[in-house]
Amino acid sequence: MDSNLLEYPNAAIWYQKIRDVFDFDQNNDIIARDLLYSLRKNIPVENVINSLQNRFKKKNLIFCGAGPSLQPILTIMVQILEKHRENFFIIAADGATRCLNELTLYPDLIVSDLDGITPDQLQNNLNSGCIASILGHGDNIPNIHRFKPILQTSPNLICTTQTTSRYPIINPGGFTDGDRGPFLLHHIIPSNYPFYMIGYDFEDKIGKYSKPNLSIDQPMTDFKRKKLKISQDLFDELQQNHSRNLIFINSPQQCERFNFMN
Repeated sequence: MDSNLLEYPNAAIWYQKIRDVFDFDQNNDIIARDLLYSLRKNIPVENVINSLQNRFKKKNLIFCGAGPSLQPILTIMVQILEKHRENFFIIAADGATRCLNELTLYPDLIVSDLDGITPDQLQNNLNSGCIASILGHGDNIPNIHRFKPILQTSPNLICTTQTTSRYPIINPGGFTDGDRGPFLLHHIIPSNYPFYMIGYDFEDKIGKYSKPNLSIDQPMTDFKRKKLKISQDLFDELQQNHSRNLIFINSPQQCERFNFMN
């Protein structure tokens, strides 16, 4: 396995920055990682990674964030995505999965820390042939237990940590559901493939697809704003340090740091 996929070289630096902002308990993150390890230790991760490498070839990579702009953009794009589904590789950040499913679309990859979808929703998407990348961290230990039947048996999972990796639990970089997907696939997909980003909104409101119990968009919180600031900084690193072209489609909050397409 690529060593950068097992452990992103700057992962420890970013983890410390994140802990400086949020004061996360590293011991709890280690407990979550080791819980995932206990469930996955006999299931090699290379087969799933190889499957990802084989699936994306010659496809447009569409990353779906769970921001307020996701639903209106997908509603416009859905006919194209359905008609030419074989030309697109779709990645859903956690609850964005539900928006895709409502439009009868199934993602190729879900990136989740298990707070934006239910076990039934995850299983239904896995049954469709989807792969899921699941993060274990100190705040989602109860959800790891709740999803245990899936985590313990599904062959189509890549489990990750934000602390030091413990194979087959890897740390390819990233922080939020929205940026961990681009970091994971950056190590797998050649750098000349652009990443098209929809539903990535960094200000104003929290999208209703962020959590299963929401029916409308929510006011932005200080906590969420800080998370999204780190996410933007991570996207900067992908672009500036690793030459990955990120193109944000129809985002209402445009900034000079990123490329945009209407």
